[in-house]
Amino acid sequence: MPSSLYEELKQEYIRKTPRSAAHYEAARRIIPGGESRILVTYAPYAITVARGAGCEVYDLDGNAYVDYINNYMSLIHGHAFPPITEALKAQLEKGTVYAAPTLPQYDLAKHLTDRIPALDKVKFCNSGTEAVMYAVRAARAYNRKKYIIRIDGGYNGTSDFSTVNMAIDRKRRPGALPARVTEPGVADELSGLVIPVAFNDVDQMERAIKEHPDEISAIVMEPMLGSAGFIMPQPGYLRAVRDLADRYGALLIFDEIVSYRLSEGGLAALEGVEPDLTTLGKIIGGGLPVGAYGGREDIMKSFLPAHNVLLSASGTFSGNPLSMTAGATALAHYPKAAIDRLDRLGERLRQGLRAAVEKSGAPVVFTGSGSFTGYHFTRKKRVENATDSMKTLEDHMPLYECVHMAALVKGYYLMKKGRFVLSTAMEETLVETTIRDFDEIFSRVKPLCDDMLHE
Repeated sequence: MPSSLYEELKQEYIRKTPRSAAHYEAARRIIPGGESRILVTYAPYAITVARGAGCEVYDLDGNAYVDYINNYMSLIHGHAFPPITEALKAQLEKGTVYAAPTLPQYDLAKHLTDRIPALDKVKFCNSGTEAVMYAVRAARAYNRKKYIIRIDGGYNGTSDFSTVNMAIDRKRRPGALPARVTEPGVADELSGLVIPVAFNDVDQMERAIKEHPDEISAIVMEPMLGSAGFIMPQPGYLRAVRDLADRYGALLIFDEIVSYRLSEGGLAALEGVEPDLTTLGKIIGGGLPVGAYGGREDIMKSFLPAHNVLLSASGTFSGNPLSMTAGATALAHYPKAAIDRLDRLGERLRQGLRAAVEKSGAPVVFTGSGSFTGYHFTRKKRVENATDSMKTLEDHMPLYECVHMAALVKGYYLMKKGRFVLSTAMEETLVETTIRDFDEIFSRVKPLCDDMLHE
């Protein structure tokens, strides 16, 4: 049942965005739901963005919004970043794609292998989904084992394997292994090869491995649980997983598609834990479609034509010059100094938001690190895994919807499920303004928390 506050905010939003409403009505006649990406839709309709500049996007009605989504973490420098724009113009004059090796592909590969300690060799594809698919295939070809361990509620793209337990096992008892949760259309024979485990639970990981001690090909995981609200690993957790993989002969695959921006070497480098394979995407494309997978040289040899385990890895636009050019330019403008500055902004945002909810009394827990911040309506003290995050999201969605709608009315564009993502286009003054505005927003939502929040 929508609250009166939500209805009030929704009506203000509708008055503010008539052209977006009209476009939605036209689009949904020819596109199911009016949009190809389910994550960017919300009721009553999403704003239609006409352009972006720096840290703002502008809708068809000319309204400006501070963009705290940044195309789901892919725009590290915000919109229309001049160095990327100029580099793309220069490449466009030379052509968009060729059926041949190119210099831009080498340039981006060199950036990545220089920055990431665990990356001996790297190949490119067109999305994070493809990157994880290729990494899993490489693992199975390398050690000839069949089972894959993956994190309950984690996100590793939308291949059949990756959708197993993309939704959490809501009936799981504390400490119990999650049951398999499959998407419609995924065959039982395939999902049966995936073993889900909860994030931040070493004992559970070992129990899962011991069920098939000689048959685990790989452990596939985000080192930071991005899809569940930027949940960080507990101290020692990633090292313990690395040790388990070594003990039982499994490969460790870190999906750093989201978390790579946390340092020049990714979260793995910050934690001092090297995976066998790494998948990348998002910011390494500079705002264009991209995926990458790489790691130990002996494993990546599986993709060499001369190797006795030939793996097919192709794609009409894999390694295309535009994505490679944009990605290399983005990374060239994202050295340690830029990362450190963004980390300070992120920490200031979390501190300010925590102070705001403490003042209002709203029961909110914040998660994240660096330029990532997640918020969770819960009376628990900590959010440690996808069960903690997704249950409160599903049980208390009206609270998130009110915050989201209030943010849109005030001129903030953020994910409905409670996420802030920063870009280098943002400054301290913007963060301070955000803290003040969300102090007001959380205060307005606080009475609803008293009515509906139980845990």
